[in-house]
Amino acid sequence: MSRALPMPKLGLTMTSGVVSKWHKAAGEHVDKGEPLVEVATDKIAFEYESPFEGVLERIEAAEGSELEPGATIAYFSGEGEQVAAVEPVQQDSTRGECAGTVQATEFPRTQHSGASDTSRGECPGTVQATGSPRTQHSGVSDTSRGECPGTVQATGSPRTQHSGVSGARVVASPVARRAARERGVDLHAVHGTGPRGRITLDDVLAVPISRAPVTEIPTGVRGAIYRHMSEVALLPVADVSTEIDATELAALIARRAGVSWTAAAALAVARALRDHPAVSEGKASDVGIAVDTDAGLMVPVVRNCEARDLRSISAEIGRLAALARQGRLGPDDVAGGVISISNVGPAGIARVRPLPNAPQRAILGMGAALERPWLREGQIVPARVLQLVLSFDHRWIDGAPAARFLAQVAAYLTSPLEML
Repeated sequence: MSRALPMPKLGLTMTSGVVSKWHKAAGEHVDKGEPLVEVATDKIAFEYESPFEGVLERIEAAEGSELEPGATIAYFSGEGEQVAAVEPVQQDSTRGECAGTVQATEFPRTQHSGASDTSRGECPGTVQATGSPRTQHSGVSDTSRGECPGTVQATGSPRTQHSGVSGARVVASPVARRAARERGVDLHAVHGTGPRGRITLDDVLAVPISRAPVTEIPTGVRGAIYRHMSEVALLPVADVSTEIDATELAALIARRAGVSWTAAAALAVARALRDHPAVSEGKASDVGIAVDTDAGLMVPVVRNCEARDLRSISAEIGRLAALARQGRLGPDDVAGGVISISNVGPAGIARVRPLPNAPQRAILGMGAALERPWLREGQIVPARVLQLVLSFDHRWIDGAPAARFLAQVAAYLTSPLEML
């Protein structure tokens, strides 16, 4: 009996995963706990270790395939922990009807354009089946193969393709519907490539509109980021910005070895969250830190920043950044978070307006603290000037509370001793 290997659920917000790379080929033996396949989401690239020992009997999801959590990506055979049993579909070869998990309505033979191949046990009519079908359904009979017309709904293999339309009803994700409205795309004309024929955001974005070229959708981690940021681009994102005299903060960082600018911003944000429920949502002071990696942008989360000091936050940022660049972040490292910080200062860039890391509602962008003239107490003096930008989802946060929150963060960074 075969055992099904499902796409893992990597966090509560995960809706799909992309098979980036298989470390084993069909027919190879796999030990329990051995790295088997790399799965990418919009947040991490995750090494999926085999939950049991056995032979990789069949790979159902090729590299680059996107599936919902729980969908079968491969089958195993051999002894070991049983994840899911796959029962074969019983067929009655004398009648050409399927006796497994099948519901069928026979058509009169006078209405059938081609005789079904009863030796293969294929069934005319409306079929609902479980398992791993490999047939591509287009709604047209292939009489050369004895296949029969009808509407087929199947779970299991990502190789099954549907039109995304069941009669007059279009099966599409909410973000795909929103994108279609924004772009003026008729969903009835879109071919769905998602699980069970669902129309995805990628399907809508692939439809050409006026002066908009069709782009090739990337794969792997870059593809997951592409899809996530395409969804974020549809949000009503607004921003407020300010610049501060960060001379005192620069002096503090210079005196304290191992303390970073990003850590100081994380502590200032954590302190400000206490007094601004519109931004904090009443949650703990968990702050995401944008990390640049070869695979793309990752946002691990530093937990409970308010209870930490600057050195502790700096050390945790360093640890998480190293894991991100090694491709070793786990689901718990990226889950949750109230707000994120994107610091482009190390690149010498003065200002950045980042997009929120949905479902978070806000993100703080900070640039390099550059030496510039500054008016202080009526005198023009040299100063380290730092620009701050708060981008936020306007559905949840209004401009006034966003401005008050940024003003408090700016006050802490201007006079850092007040937040220590």
